[in-house]
Amino acid sequence: MGTLISTFCQSQQQSALASFLFMFPAMMFSGLMFPLENMPPVIRWIAYLDPLAHYMGLLRNIMLKGGGATYVLTHTAVLALMALVCILISFRRFRTTLQ
Repeated sequence: MGTLISTFCQSQQQSALASFLFMFPAMMFSGLMFPLENMPPVIRWIAYLDPLAHYMGLLRNIMLKGGGATYVLTHTAVLALMALVCILISFRRFRTTLQ
């Protein structure tokens, strides 16, 4: 996500501010402060687009329940897919900004 954000910025200061502006809502929607189950359905769907929400779910499942294989594999696959999409978009944007 950091590389993707930095491809939209002109300077390091812009990148730092944009990362902060991304991280605050990401932490709010991750389930760290409020459980995802207690959020309204619309907000919960937005939270599922947050990679940190999947990571927090994995962390809780592994630490508290011992980590069921299907849960771990599902959320790991979602995180890998999100990472792949971010890498591909970053790579494409990075090449076009150099030219």
